[in-house]
Amino acid sequence: MAKEKENPNTNEEIDRSGIDFRSDADTTINSAALSQQDTSSDEESLAEAMGQNGFVLFLTRLFIKVKNHIAIIPMILIVVTMMIITFTIQVHVNATVKLANDKFNSFWFFINIILSLMSVLLYINIQSRKIEKKKWIIFMVLLYLVLAGEMIIDILYMRDIRIETSLTNSINLVVDKSEEQFVARSYGYTMTHLVFLIIDAVAAALAPILQPFAKKIQIRKKKKSN
Repeated sequence: MAKEKENPNTNEEIDRSGIDFRSDADTTINSAALSQQDTSSDEESLAEAMGQNGFVLFLTRLFIKVKNHIAIIPMILIVVTMMIITFTIQVHVNATVKLANDKFNSFWFFINIILSLMSVLLYINIQSRKIEKKKWIIFMVLLYLVLAGEMIIDILYMRDIRIETSLTNSINLVVDKSEEQFVARSYGYTMTHLVFLIIDAVAAALAPILQPFAKKIQIRKKKKSN
């Protein structure tokens, strides 16, 4: 009887799970504050674009992707630069056959293709999120050495074309047939390749500088306060 008096609520079920079930009204958790947390500007931009047509949504996602990872732009440019020289191999080969006075043109063209592939691989490593700062610096230096090597090869090749197509000796003069124009086309492609190399070098240098500012760009329309 004494024990029953000490525990008058023996019939009450005791929760031994260790979990305290109490309503929000008895706690200090502010549920309203949690529901009113602001989402990021990018998420709000996507939410607004969801209510529009699919094309607007695609452009919004693309813009957010690019501005948050601006290194994509130099990557695309470097790939395009590689395509300019690799997709026109046949024209360059036919041109180097006619440019017989410099027998190293074919060799340097092969080296140029190898360097172009190396530039793509180097920049893939540069824009990796897991790369260490020391390796990033090393790969950036190697990238600019590769780009410089390609520029020098392009300049020397175009110089040889100008020399061999302007010789006064009719025996050594290189003449393009009107239906082929391999040398002229090769010169044009090489000039385009050189211009893109310069753009690549500038874009790769500006990407890490502009990235912090690009992330702050907002495309979400601000609601006017009444």
